[in-house]
Amino acid sequence: MSATSSCALFSALSAELSAMMQTVDGLSGMAADHVRQSQGGARDRALVDAQSIDDLSQRLSALSEVAAAVARGEDVAAAIGGVRLADLQSRLRGVVLASAPIAAPRPTAGDLLLFE
Repeated sequence: MSATSSCALFSALSAELSAMMQTVDGLSGMAADHVRQSQGGARDRALVDAQSIDDLSQRLSALSEVAAAVARGEDVAAAIGGVRLADLQSRLRGVVLASAPIAAPRPTAGDLLLFE
């Protein structure tokens, strides 16, 4: 694949991830409404679900930023270094630098920025 094709691909990936974030943001609003209307154990479960949606939004945002940086021609390692979620950055760095096996994300992993 040529450098031009790679840049175009990463630019398209960034746009797709950004579009997904809009849907996730809508889900986040619905989850927040559900938390406000719930009580007791149902509220606790709804809050965990809302936090999971927030985690997904942050991961999509970070991946979109990495793809956009690579599309602009930035060094891949530098683009990954800009990821603020430590767990995601570690997984991506492990893949790029082949320093660690690919591991599935843990449900509570990362440095979440809740309801930013």
